[in-house]
Amino acid sequence: MSYTKEQINKILTSEYNSREWKKFLATVFPNSEFLLNPNPLTDLKSPQVNSADSIGNVILDENGIERKIGFYEVKLGERVILERNRVTLRNLLKNYWKNLDGAFIAYVQPSSRIWRFTFVSELTGFDTDGYYTELKTDPKRFTYVFGEGESCRTATERFEILLSNGKNNTLETVKEAFSVEKLSKSFFDNYKTQYDSFCNYLFSKHSIFKSKFNGDKKGVRDFVKILLGRITFLYFIQKKGWLGVSANGNWGDGDRTFLQNMFQRYKHKTLFYQDILTKLFFDTLNTKRENDLIELIQGERIKIPYLNGGLFEEKDRNLREIIFNENLFRDLFNFFDQYNFTIYEDDPQDHTVAVDPEMLGHIFENLLEDNKDKGTFYTPKVVVHYMCQESLIEYISTYFASRGYKVIDDKLNGNSSNLEDDQNQLIINRRIIENLIKKDLKDSDTATIFSFIQELNSALNEVKICDPAIGSGAFPMGLLQEIFSAKQTLWYLEKGNLEEFPASKIKLDIIENSIYGVDIEKGAVDIARLRFWLSLVVDETKPNPLPNLDYKIVVGNSLVSKFKDIVIELNWDIDVTSAGLFGQKTLIKNNQILSELIKRQKEYFNTGLYKLELAEKIKKLKIQLLINYFEHKIISNGLDKIPQRNAFRNNKEFIYQMNIFLQTRKWKENIQILAELSKSNLSQFEFFDWKLDFPEIFMNEFLDNPGFDIVIGNPPYIKEYTNKKAFDGFHSSPYYKGKMDIWYGFACKTLDFLKSGGIQCFIAQNNWITSTGAIKLREKIISECSLKMFTDFGDYKVFESSGIQTMIYLVKNQASLSVDYIRYSLLKNPNINISELLTFLNFDYKDSNSIKYIFEFNHVNHVNHANLTIHFNTHQVAKLLEKIEKKRNFSFHKNEIAQGIVLPQDFVIQKTKVRLEKDVQIGDGIFILSNNEKHNLNLSKSELALLKPYYTTNELQKYFGNAENQYWVIYTNSKFKDPSVIKDYPKIKAHLDRFSTIITSDNGPYGLHRARNDEFFIGEKIISLRKCPHIPVFTYTEFDCYVSETFYVLKTTRLDQKYLTGFLNSKLIAFWLRYKGKMQGSNFQIDKEPLLNLPIFQTDQKVTGKISHIVEEIHKNKAQGQETTILENQIDQLIYSFFELTEDEIYFIESDYNSY
Repeated sequence: MSYTKEQINKILTSEYNSREWKKFLATVFPNSEFLLNPNPLTDLKSPQVNSADSIGNVILDENGIERKIGFYEVKLGERVILERNRVTLRNLLKNYWKNLDGAFIAYVQPSSRIWRFTFVSELTGFDTDGYYTELKTDPKRFTYVFGEGESCRTATERFEILLSNGKNNTLETVKEAFSVEKLSKSFFDNYKTQYDSFCNYLFSKHSIFKSKFNGDKKGVRDFVKILLGRITFLYFIQKKGWLGVSANGNWGDGDRTFLQNMFQRYKHKTLFYQDILTKLFFDTLNTKRENDLIELIQGERIKIPYLNGGLFEEKDRNLREIIFNENLFRDLFNFFDQYNFTIYEDDPQDHTVAVDPEMLGHIFENLLEDNKDKGTFYTPKVVVHYMCQESLIEYISTYFASRGYKVIDDKLNGNSSNLEDDQNQLIINRRIIENLIKKDLKDSDTATIFSFIQELNSALNEVKICDPAIGSGAFPMGLLQEIFSAKQTLWYLEKGNLEEFPASKIKLDIIENSIYGVDIEKGAVDIARLRFWLSLVVDETKPNPLPNLDYKIVVGNSLVSKFKDIVIELNWDIDVTSAGLFGQKTLIKNNQILSELIKRQKEYFNTGLYKLELAEKIKKLKIQLLINYFEHKIISNGLDKIPQRNAFRNNKEFIYQMNIFLQTRKWKENIQILAELSKSNLSQFEFFDWKLDFPEIFMNEFLDNPGFDIVIGNPPYIKEYTNKKAFDGFHSSPYYKGKMDIWYGFACKTLDFLKSGGIQCFIAQNNWITSTGAIKLREKIISECSLKMFTDFGDYKVFESSGIQTMIYLVKNQASLSVDYIRYSLLKNPNINISELLTFLNFDYKDSNSIKYIFEFNHVNHVNHANLTIHFNTHQVAKLLEKIEKKRNFSFHKNEIAQGIVLPQDFVIQKTKVRLEKDVQIGDGIFILSNNEKHNLNLSKSELALLKPYYTTNELQKYFGNAENQYWVIYTNSKFKDPSVIKDYPKIKAHLDRFSTIITSDNGPYGLHRARNDEFFIGEKIISLRKCPHIPVFTYTEFDCYVSETFYVLKTTRLDQKYLTGFLNSKLIAFWLRYKGKMQGSNFQIDKEPLLNLPIFQTDQKVTGKISHIVEEIHKNKAQGQETTILENQIDQLIYSFFELTEDEIYFIESDYNSY
């Protein structure tokens, strides 16, 4: 028989029936075989499992190769919670998969109407030599929740595909059917559609838009985000059976489709938000009630829990009165009903195919305002998982070392400092810590782990973690899960079962004692808090009030503390000598207030009824500390009387004293403002400072080693020229540097917030090790830290929405030893899939896609002390570079290199078009004109003289430049900043006036931002492409050639420029630039600094002439479209001879060149 879609859905949404399940599988796979009597797997030793049976298999044809999938049925114990026992159940059937390519497992509990189906894939695969083998990485699992009340739409569709394939199914079609990432693009798109529908409705209702939101579109979007977030949260909660419980019923027996049913039953659907949802949100979930009873519909008393926490706090009662079109909620509920919702968050190898809180975080990060402009990108779970585990492993290793243990690292290949045998030395092997955290404990590890249980639990209890750009909370949530999982394993080893394991209490303790986060976006903080609340709900059998996370995950600027535009750097260690007795009294007073503040914030975490009163006390304490700060500044550094000019010998000293006076007056004004804020119980105190908000972390008075143990995250990537506002207040920081990226500031600042021995683990752009703008970050890391791990993704795009090249580093806040042993990984293949990415992130597994080794890093060999650039060159590469360097006898002078023209705007783009007149099109020239645009302007002779031939990579290639330009640049220098100058060029003025609203030049609106010296663009020269994919590109030109800042121009009279062109295009120079220059992934970044440092060899005139002649031949051949490889190789061989390279060294350079 066959099955219709409805019949498939009925099987999957019903209680588990073994006979029906086997009958269904036999139809899906006609080649399957089922055992008449199931084969019991009798040697399983797991208290979680009542029985496990092999019930059959199917053999699929894969191009003549037989591929086998086993079918299993596992009956769990009565009280077993599947999600808590994932690791145990993951390894349960491992010994039975030796000859299998995949497995279908049905997990069933006797008294439950819910069951789970898991497809285990990638038990086997192909090794690096192409041979079929058992994979060394963990298999991937995709789990679907089936049974009564579950949405099985996705699984139904997947089985329907397999059913239609019949005998043509292969292992690949099965993997394709089930190995779906849990959050498909369609879910994102549909959620965004629902979000847009709500927003557009409110925009279209003029009376609502104006009266409720004051015409503020962002206010509407924020309201809709919170509304949908609350509804989504309740979709998770109703799965627990906590909504709509009968008055005398038990928690867990509620309506699992409560929201949908309330909507269907309520007659006045346009008033559903006003009458039902607002009452549910604010008067029910956020309000303590006797016996948790409420009447949402008159006459129907039901139980709904009081949740506390803040998610359902009402900010504006005026917004209750909004009326919505009923189709909005109908469509939203219909959309949600197509998906399963689970509160459990997965790890990368173990997916539950359902909507989970991590997806919710992903969605809301995508809905945050202007994420790309703010430099924020969603970090894939597999990367988060890796960073959290590596950080925790390093932290625990450090914890043991700080308590007198020698931590042995097997990966350091016999490093004597790790292998000395000292009978009196306490020793722990790092491998044991790794196996615990990575959930890969061997039987032989059990006794060893057992002997360290007390220390391991203490380490896990004491860790302090912070993400300074928390986003939706992925990293702290990841660490919560890793700590929780480790503690669960330790409990199991100690107790032998998990029946009494206090899961919810342990998570609550981790959140209260260990987790901190900051983000400048309130929407991000809201979602991060929501995820932590859901993580607590998951383990509760009955609802408890949620904790208040207001002082754990906070809104603030991690880089700059500002109050009323004054940058504040709080320091509780007041220098009493600068203010005498007042300073001493202030210090004592501050310590008393800080002690009280720590106490009150801790109390606030679990308070419910007196939350507002306690928050007000906390506000007043913080305000008093700020008042004390300003008073101390006035006493120690202030000036009360206005200075008189005639009292000073020079104007400079007078201005200096006047600035102090004005600053003092500002401090006094702030004291008055703060005093008023303190008096008012209604006013909000919006100020963030690390030491004020987290005093329990930074108070030297109370802590031997203040600071965080782990700072982790994905800081924003912003260049100042793209978003100047992001740098407001940061220019006075000692970590500010021109041309920097803002994430360097995050790194430097939060390194200061680490304990001695603390860990910082960031994912960020991989060019910081050579970038000029990152010199202060490098200086800080080199002088204060030990680099422990560097994982370079090369050209692989970790972030789907961005093309940036990334890396992960892990540094420890302790002065570097003479040699640091770094776990170094470099991904060479940018086209890997998610499984291969998992393999890359497993340092122990080597493959052809990557390079991995322990790198012996020392400051002498691997830091260029002229500019502090860092290189991870092997000994062989370093020796070869040293040999090349010794032969250098020529270098460019600074005045022989110039960057191309910096344009304000070249062409109209999508972003700027909206600010221009309707007749302007995308691609229209602004400062750059096409031949047609030049012709149509009908310019005068004097105006034509302002136009210069402009070239791009279309014309400028390696060696050869095509003189036939397609574009012209309006070459107006800084004198055109004076508007009167342009009057002599009326048609060019009229042209540029069309774009005046978007031109951002310093010399605008008529002058180029940076015009450069004309001489560089005229006559003989070499054009160097600044960013080169795979190989450097140097172009010889004799014609006038104006270029943008995409290029550098080299011009010298000291050496034949054709000879130089051949030299610069050689494989030897490519090798040098790859390992001594600047790289972004496999892309060369050839800025002025690398050009100045090139190891050029000046030879005699005869050989110079020979290479110059070959370059001429290359030019001729390229102009005719002919091959030039043989000629280029001739130049390479000559240059190798200059440096006296051996055959092995030449082979090494050539092989390296060909590998990219």
